[in-house]
Amino acid sequence: MSEEKVIEIKFDSSKEKIFIITKRYLTTQEMERYLELLSIMNKKNIFILPADLIESIKVIRDIKEEANSYEKLANELKFKRTFEK
Repeated sequence: MSEEKVIEIKFDSSKEKIFIITKRYLTTQEMERYLELLSIMNKKNIFILPADLIESIKVIRDIKEEANSYEKLANELKFKRTFEK
């Protein structure tokens, strides 16, 4: 397996998790190799995530946050109009 497929590996020692961020979606065979390698290290909580999926999740979160802020603003304006009447 070549190194250029992996962007970064993050360890969460408090929860014993390993996150492997890849440049692209891995094939089943590539994923099995990673899992096989990491199973030797006795790591159970292993997450292999492609960078574009992570980016998509970030975009969705941003959209939700923006929508929530608009909804909050709309509710404040509605309350203000009710209060002013």
